[in-house]
Amino acid sequence: MKNPIIFSLIIPIVVFAQEWIFHPDSLIDHGLTTPMVLNPFIEGYTPIIDYDKDDLEMESGKVYNGFQVQVIEVNNLIEAEIVRDTIMTMIEDKVEVVFDAPNYKVRAGAFIDRLDAEELRQKLYRLGYRRSWIVRARLTY
Repeated sequence: MKNPIIFSLIIPIVVFAQEWIFHPDSLIDHGLTTPMVLNPFIEGYTPIIDYDKDDLEMESGKVYNGFQVQVIEVNNLIEAEIVRDTIMTMIEDKVEVVFDAPNYKVRAGAFIDRLDAEELRQKLYRLGYRRSWIVRARLTY
């Protein structure tokens, strides 16, 4: 019987250790990119977007996203109107009763900037309305 010859190859395994260090200077920030929406029904029309225009410039009759201060939420219209009338004598801002079934909400102010709404909330807090809070709202001018 023949003895089998076993061949073995020894392959040296070399491990290359590389130290990886993060360099913040290697990051590239291309800034904010805004997608352009094209109307497929108007052929050849490309809207011109003026990014330098002040976003807070408002036109009459338009609807904007903004903030209001909600003072109270009750299920009784008469109670909501009493609170509204009381607050109207204390502040110069707009105060309204909004019906959102099944509750009536008394909301004050109409602000684009949240910081302005926070100032009114603090004023209402000092006037005794300690549970008022800021809510997002659709504002019509």
